[in-house]
Amino acid sequence: MSLYGGEHQAIRRATLPYAYGQPCARCGRPLLPGQPLDLDHHDDRTGYLGYSHQTCNRAAGARKGNALRRVRRERAMAMLTECALAVEVAEDRRHVSIVAAGEVDGFAAVEVAAYLIAVADTVPAVLRLQVERTVAAVVVDPRSGAANLIRPLTDAGVKVTEPSYGDVAAAHGEFLDRAAAGELRHVSSVELDAAVRVGTERRLGGGTAWDRRTGGTVDVSPAVAAELALWGWMTRPPPLPRSKVW
Repeated sequence: MSLYGGEHQAIRRATLPYAYGQPCARCGRPLLPGQPLDLDHHDDRTGYLGYSHQTCNRAAGARKGNALRRVRRERAMAMLTECALAVEVAEDRRHVSIVAAGEVDGFAAVEVAAYLIAVADTVPAVLRLQVERTVAAVVVDPRSGAANLIRPLTDAGVKVTEPSYGDVAAAHGEFLDRAAAGELRHVSSVELDAAVRVGTERRLGGGTAWDRRTGGTVDVSPAVAAELALWGWMTRPPPLPRSKVW
């Protein structure tokens, strides 16, 4: 059944007069008479997001669709041995995503390094990955569901990088822009593919980020961890210069 059939049109006719003067669901700017407006769906098509400018709605759909297609097309086939890691806990705390980001054949690349079913397994998993790989940074957002893991990771000897609000927004934009430009590869995984396909965005200051509160419809933790890992890789400290031998 079409999302834009008779029922949708009836709802639109009944509610459109009340939309004027309200903020756009996408950009936040006011909706004004004479502007083309869409009764906008959530990106996962489960309900209505509200009214948005037609250009905002369609640009968001095109951008996200292009990003998903490009990420699917560009796949890294080898494990990232030099990488940054990011840790994110699912909203229902039933899973933990640890994603690695690095470089493959000149492209930025991400992969789900571990998808855990117990939060208690996180510290051992990160320590194991640090032994198996050369890890430049371990990123944990201190305002996320993984915040309570910062202390045990630190106590275990892991140096944790904590992004700011601005860093989280920058990480989201960098991830989408690289994916849309075909400059991002990934090792295909069910968890990451679903998170990127179904996840929705939220406003964060002047930018956007993944909406972590999905009500259990999808675990977006792999997508959040992927972009934080990529940010960690892009902002990793430079290697120390080699000392001269006299």
